Amino acid sequence: MKKILSLIALLVVTLTAFAQSTSEKIIPDGTQPNGGTITPKAITVDWATQKIVANVDLTNCLTGTNEQIFAISTNSADIANWEQDSGSTLHFFYRQKFTEWGSTTTDVHKFAVQYRYKGDSGATNRFYEVQDISNCTIVIDKNGVTIDGTLVFEASLMPQLYKEGANQLYFGSLRGDHPYATYKSVELVTEEPAVEPVSYEFTHNADVCYYEKTGESGDDPQYNVYHQYIKDAKVMIENDKTGKYTATLKDVVAGKEKSALGDIVLAGLENEADGSLEFKLPTTLSFTVDVATSPFYGKTFTVVSGTIEATPAADAASKGVANVAISFADADGNMLTYMFNADVFIPVVQNFESDAYVKVGEETTNLEKAQAVLTEFMEDTYMVTFKNLTLGEKTGDFTIENLKATGADVEDGKVTFSTEDTSGFWNDAEETELNFTDFSASVKVGENGFEGFVCKFTTENGQFVYGEKAETPEPPSTVETKIFSDKLEYTFKTATGVNDPQKLTIESLGNNRYNVILANLDSYATLYVNVGTINFLNVEGTTVDGVTTIDVQKPEVTFTGSDYEFTDSKEGTLKVQFNDTKAYLKATGVTSIVLLQTSYDYTLVYGTEFSTEEPKDDYAINFDKDALNTSAHGRMLNSFSLQQTGKDKQTKSVKTSKAAYEDHTADEPFTVEAGSELTASFDYTGEWMHSFVYIDFDNDGDFSYKEGQWDQTGTDLVAFSFYSLDSNPKNDTSGYNSVGDELTGNARNTYAAPSFKAPAKAGEYRIRFKFDWNCILPGGSSTILEDGGGVWDATLKVVEPVVDGISTINGEAANGEAQLFTIDGVKLNKLQKGLNIVRTADGKVKKLLVK
Repeated sequence: MKKILSLIALLVVTLTAFAQSTSEKIIPDGTQPNGGTITPKAITVDWATQKIVANVDLTNCLTGTNEQIFAISTNSADIANWEQDSGSTLHFFYRQKFTEWGSTTTDVHKFAVQYRYKGDSGATNRFYEVQDISNCTIVIDKNGVTIDGTLVFEASLMPQLYKEGANQLYFGSLRGDHPYATYKSVELVTEEPAVEPVSYEFTHNADVCYYEKTGESGDDPQYNVYHQYIKDAKVMIENDKTGKYTATLKDVVAGKEKSALGDIVLAGLENEADGSLEFKLPTTLSFTVDVATSPFYGKTFTVVSGTIEATPAADAASKGVANVAISFADADGNMLTYMFNADVFIPVVQNFESDAYVKVGEETTNLEKAQAVLTEFMEDTYMVTFKNLTLGEKTGDFTIENLKATGADVEDGKVTFSTEDTSGFWNDAEETELNFTDFSASVKVGENGFEGFVCKFTTENGQFVYGEKAETPEPPSTVETKIFSDKLEYTFKTATGVNDPQKLTIESLGNNRYNVILANLDSYATLYVNVGTINFLNVEGTTVDGVTTIDVQKPEVTFTGSDYEFTDSKEGTLKVQFNDTKAYLKATGVTSIVLLQTSYDYTLVYGTEFSTEEPKDDYAINFDKDALNTSAHGRMLNSFSLQQTGKDKQTKSVKTSKAAYEDHTADEPFTVEAGSELTASFDYTGEWMHSFVYIDFDNDGDFSYKEGQWDQTGTDLVAFSFYSLDSNPKNDTSGYNSVGDELTGNARNTYAAPSFKAPAKAGEYRIRFKFDWNCILPGGSSTILEDGGGVWDATLKVVEPVVDGISTINGEAANGEAQLFTIDGVKLNKLQKGLNIVRTADGKVKKLLVK
């Protein structure tokens, strides 16, 4: 089916993952400087996932000194500096048993955390009183500095030290009193997210489509297609501790009999999105049906393509969304598709049986108990299928989709349908389309659903009306009669004849309907039987500018007044043209003499067909051929030339000064070799004009071209020096030549066109040279005369290339200018391998050896 179903589902379970960590030693555990320094060590820290953790024993630190336990700096030199040259440094000073730094009691053990940076007018200090000097833990992370669990210095106050992404930092102790602390451990800790099992469940309708392969038609496989809709289908998505996911399509059914496939489990999926779930299914995934009672038991289906997308719910009260679209194939070429989301609508099917009719012209065919199936496949969106319908020469099930319901009328309880589609399709393998020009449909709403379905549409094969019975029309009466007399030429099978004069009667029936009558057609002398009067009944015509044209297929034809009973196949054609003074008719068909059981193909031609087109001159130009160019700038052509690469230039002089058109086709032709490279050149007085060259490759009397394109491949326009692609009006600020070079400014002042190829086939052609301003019309622009341009036609003679001397001799022999013989005196048409005797046109004889 041509419609596309999209799907959506509900997220019902969400769990949260926790983190685990790994560490890297910055200095060895148990380091004791004993009043020495700690050489700066480079470390790279991403505060989003990493932190520095130092556990120190401060027992051995000296009393009354400000020992630098360590510093963290962005610069290996500034780690030892008080004033920062270019870096930013965070100092950790410790003092044992003192009453300074804000203390009010004696014997206080205190940290001063001091931050300095280039341009800082003074240090920023934060103080912390250590409770257990034998076991103090300092943590520097994305939040700032924490000592023994207390946040001492916020990260927001140290922007130079805390930047997004990787920070190149240095750890060491060089400034002030050197430390006597014991460094139990100093580590760079990385927090890695651990993966905990997470389970999501989604619920909505699903469409499972099974394509059962029935064979091949050419290169295309043929299928029986079975849709199965699952109400409140479920899809489970789960992950494991490795980060891989498993999707389970629960309780799937498929096929003609709604057979169980069980759960379809797709494992090892990798999420391709952040903040949502997005899986592109690999084609290595497959599942095997293990439901023993299923006709699909033991069959393995492999993923052809598929995606699963889901967005988790923001909170417990809201819904997530999911979309599943997967296609599978088995080893026998059968296909299975699974579609799942909120837009899957379980179709509502209603069947109707009613009168209907098909009307073609005035011929009406009534249908009894015609069947129609109306299906709501999305909310308020329907399709209708007419069973075993005949339209034109095709019979089958016919479907029109995308019917929009406009709602029930309160008074008459009627639902009407409209559609923007302009075609339906036959339910064959190709889903062949058939256009329609109008459409209307309605249905009544009854207690038990829809009833009284009515539908009308018109195609090129007639009008179809469902839900009504056709009325029998009254036969039309004659409104006006025209009678003509002219020559009739007829052919029945192989016998031909002429009636001159022959009477033709055309009866107007009103409403543009006509009877066309060839009265008393005397055919005895040719057929030995009289056909009598041939009647083409109730055919439709159109009148334009006083001429009525009838052009119909399969007209109704009767034969009256015949020697025998004739019947017509009504499979022929009829074309009639007439006005008040003359008429033309051409008809074809097949007729039979009932008694003799003999069939005749026939063709009838009456009068002369009306001309509908103005005669067109070959190689027309868009101005008077005798006109002169009227340029006030003195522009005019003196001669034009054509040169084959490697050959002498061939030149034609203009016969009349300032002639806007000259025909040189009777002069000596330009002679070139097939497929050779040619260049046109001009002796022209004046500037700011362009040249164009055309060759009529198919000798049809017209030069073809493509408007608005510089690439004229496949046309008769072979070269031009400038064309702006927008020459009406002449927007000539920039343009191109015939090989695609862009020209602007003064470069537009050129009539040197690129070279081009001669025709590949030998023969004579019309070649046209045109001078004009930015116009590819072969007949010239509207301003060609005032611009000083013109058109010059000549003959181009294309000959086969001469490859070598042997080819020349063969050519002379073919033209009768030389004679060829074998050494035994047998005359040849062309040189043969071995020894040849050549007698040239001047009577000389020579031997020629061809290896």
